[in-house]
Amino acid sequence: MSRKAIIIGAGAAGLTCAKQLLRNGFEVSIFEKSRGLGGRIATRRIENGIFNHGASRIPDFRNFNNLPINLKDLLETALKKKILIPQGNYCTSFASMKTFTSYLSKGIDIQKNSEVIAIKRLNPGIELLFNNTSKIELKDDFLVFAIPQPQVLNLIKNDFQEIFDLVQPAKMYPSISGLFGFNESVSLNRSFIENDHIFGFHENSRIGQNLKLDCWTIHSKKPYGIKFSHLSKAQIRRQLFKEFAQLTSSNLPQPIYADGHRWLYGFTEKALCKNYVFHQQDKIGICGDWCRGASVLDASISGTLLADKILTTVIA
Repeated sequence: MSRKAIIIGAGAAGLTCAKQLLRNGFEVSIFEKSRGLGGRIATRRIENGIFNHGASRIPDFRNFNNLPINLKDLLETALKKKILIPQGNYCTSFASMKTFTSYLSKGIDIQKNSEVIAIKRLNPGIELLFNNTSKIELKDDFLVFAIPQPQVLNLIKNDFQEIFDLVQPAKMYPSISGLFGFNESVSLNRSFIENDHIFGFHENSRIGQNLKLDCWTIHSKKPYGIKFSHLSKAQIRRQLFKEFAQLTSSNLPQPIYADGHRWLYGFTEKALCKNYVFHQQDKIGICGDWCRGASVLDASISGTLLADKILTTVIA
């Protein structure tokens, strides 16, 4: 049986799935539609500033029982190397979250700017069609989806009804983020702020940062993100800046850099309550935070356990 796997998506689930398969002798390639890695663990760098406008931290894995042993080893090594930094009930990443995703992606063959736009069932096998019109035919290889649930559904809706029905019950909801860089310090004496609508991180407070700009990343909470997800990026920027100013109860200076970002599938609203989905006949696996929960750690557990399932299939 083939010991090759194609993984769609280079977020936490796809990267940890690839790590586990590679560790056990698989040949793995990841195809990622974006120019960066990490999926919803996103970092934007500008001149003199940086913003973690996706997940800014992960739950402290040391508080979780029954983590897959290889994932636990991977994360403990990240702690020892000071890639992950404990922070209350969470772990953040040294300098930026990109440090963590770079650590996860080390040694993996990743094709960036490679979006899979269609998947067709062949007889036998599966065909992947990419945005650059190139194609790949899978005869006996494993195919793993490590992308948000709506994107999975869109790709499999025509030829894989049985898998579609397994995935369809999950739901995701949108969120918005604001990125604000100031020439002068926003004097709050706090690295984290929140109210009922938003929460925000002071990027300069992250260990390993020495930024010239005073950088804040503002994230929406669930109802607020859903309410304003229809706005343009410019409108999101203005809306979140207004909320930021109200929360700080001060006259914020005008930022010299400001942008808004929309995550169409920012968070899990309804998880499948499964570690992963695996269809043995088609050799298709699906992993992600939305399979079992809502966090980066859920995504990593899902990816690792799916890899373990694939490995047991090969051994059998």
